[in-house]
Amino acid sequence: MNPQKPGISSHSFRSLTLRVFALTLLFHLTACIVVPPATPAVTQVSPDSAISPTVPLPSPTAQTRWSEQTRLSRGGILFPPRFSPDGTRFAVPTSNGITVFDTHGRSEVLELSNEDMDRRVPSALAFSPDGKRLAAAYGSSIRFWQETGGEPPDTVDLGSDASYITNLEFSPDGASLAAGYWEGTTPHAVVLQVSDWQPAYTVEGLQPRFSSDGQRLATVTAMLGENPFVSLYTAAQGQLIHRWGGQSVAFLPADELLIEADGATRVVETQAGTFAARLALNGSAPALSADGRQVAAFEPGRIRVYDMAEGVLLRTLELPQADPPLEVESLLFSPDGQHLAASTSTRPCDSCEPRPGPTFLWQLADGGGVYELPAPGAPAWLSFDPDGKELVVATSDAIRRYDRASGVLTGSVSTFSDSISELALSPDGKLLAVGYGETGQFGLRVWDLETLSEPRVYRSVAEEIAALDWWKMAFSPDGKLVGLGGHFWDVETGVPLTLPSPGMNEAGTAISLAFAPYGHTVALGLPGGEVRVCDLDTYTCNETLVADSPGDVISLAPAPDGAQLAAAYAYTFEAYPSPAAQVWQMPAGVPLYPLPAANIVYVAYAPDGQLLATLTILAETYQRNFPYGVIQLWSNTGEQRTTPPPTNVMRLAFSPDGQVLAAGLGDGRVQLWNLDGALVQELDTSQSGVIAGLAFTPDGGRLIIASATGVIEVWGR
Repeated sequence: MNPQKPGISSHSFRSLTLRVFALTLLFHLTACIVVPPATPAVTQVSPDSAISPTVPLPSPTAQTRWSEQTRLSRGGILFPPRFSPDGTRFAVPTSNGITVFDTHGRSEVLELSNEDMDRRVPSALAFSPDGKRLAAAYGSSIRFWQETGGEPPDTVDLGSDASYITNLEFSPDGASLAAGYWEGTTPHAVVLQVSDWQPAYTVEGLQPRFSSDGQRLATVTAMLGENPFVSLYTAAQGQLIHRWGGQSVAFLPADELLIEADGATRVVETQAGTFAARLALNGSAPALSADGRQVAAFEPGRIRVYDMAEGVLLRTLELPQADPPLEVESLLFSPDGQHLAASTSTRPCDSCEPRPGPTFLWQLADGGGVYELPAPGAPAWLSFDPDGKELVVATSDAIRRYDRASGVLTGSVSTFSDSISELALSPDGKLLAVGYGETGQFGLRVWDLETLSEPRVYRSVAEEIAALDWWKMAFSPDGKLVGLGGHFWDVETGVPLTLPSPGMNEAGTAISLAFAPYGHTVALGLPGGEVRVCDLDTYTCNETLVADSPGDVISLAPAPDGAQLAAAYAYTFEAYPSPAAQVWQMPAGVPLYPLPAANIVYVAYAPDGQLLATLTILAETYQRNFPYGVIQLWSNTGEQRTTPPPTNVMRLAFSPDGQVLAAGLGDGRVQLWNLDGALVQELDTSQSGVIAGLAFTPDGGRLIIASATGVIEVWGR
């Protein structure tokens, strides 16, 4: 069950609902991808012809088998992770499924993929009171796993009226399960009997919570344009007892409720239905200690802690001054009430989305100190393990565990809640950079592939990042710079480079880039069709390449010897792409030949420079969020060669010896093909989203696979 028992602020609830809705919408869009069957092993595709009918793929060979070695990221966290009641299990809900960890050995004990749930993402989790059963909601369905995971899970569907389940909670005796869900725009909570999973009753409201004795059930109703209210029901039959205005609720031990309404927190005596006179807090994000003796609430610039019985102020915790000022998103007491944790954010403007702030951990005993815990991702969900020794901070980039006595980081699991757009390997293969976008920001995470340590995070702020799904990235030949679109960072320091003009023209910032194999020359592909060739030593752009056909320069690839530059042109924001790609002679900037194929969005040279691979998007998929298509192979003089058969390709990559072509597909699979069109191996990845990035290490020993849903895998042989 959720260790974070206090009420959730309306802002946190709205942010969480929007975040889960956005990720669910992403998966609904992804799930709409229709995967055509594969074409024959070797197919010649004329530039304007349709894809021919298909036959089954050839069986993979037994040579050089690849297997997953490690996972750098497990997908994006959707909502707070859950501890089992005894603290031995820790369930993490991600965009790729649910991973259950052993909290003592900190090893993975169970992985529940989204594949058998039609690639829907989990929206709620709950452990039964005895810890032997895990319930997870997917859309309108609830699945139940036993502790071992060996038995097939039970599935309960609430029917077509329940469009989306938002939260789950078992009753204290484990005999009932309450599920809050939306029926269109109306919130409901259904209580199921665990014995047969039949509904006992349905009431109005979301966030159902049982009282500690299991006799009462509280819900919160918040609908657009209406004042929110709290409802109290009998848990046995769902009879309405009373209603009060309020946006969050928590049960107190003595048959009382703690209700937050309009920035004030009050105690309600449930028998009389009246507000108690002993406590009235003018604060938000209230948190209640486990024994019900303390309550904390946020006021501008500070947090106040009160004695619940007398309403007496116990202590005031000052927040550091900041511009803009810090706001508290959530508060949480440790199980023994001796520590208080707070996650914070800042808002640059009233209408701006909140940006992540630090997490604070106070020792509440007299003379106790405060730890400021860096947590660069957002949002920060807080939980203490049941014995209270560690604070768990779950953010968009990792789940971090801190020793509460010292504030020292004791462990972490990388996650990726932001949209991955591309990845790149350093020339020596030791560093992996992954480009991503989040609300109001874009940036990189850089992993050391030798140590697999927690990644470095490089961020920039952008007013407009709508094109991020198309942006390409690369390391400079000396490995000192890494670029994403028209933006560059110093790899060692993470400091962004400010370029006077090379990435800009009247249409906006660069979409694609390609470093020349030698020196600090970089080609930047711009919206509108220009390729600018720039010198990063002098910060000047001395040459502009303009093709005959207009379009946004969506992909660039230099030949290994630097003698050619391939450019793919497309309309990234319009209804239909430009039917042109151009190969340039470099460094002269003279056009060599166009590629006579429509809708090319990705280009890559083989390591020996003799072949050029292109990704040709199928016209009927171009207007989707994740268009896909076919691979075409060309000689370096423009003649078309054999074409591997997959027809739903999202990304491609040559092996270092040039003998294998990796194809990342729209359904999360990765296939390895030889240049004669024969399937070498299909990798059984855990990816449930479209493949957003592929790269072989320079020695050919590893293959990095990333999906748009935030899962990053390292495969080896």
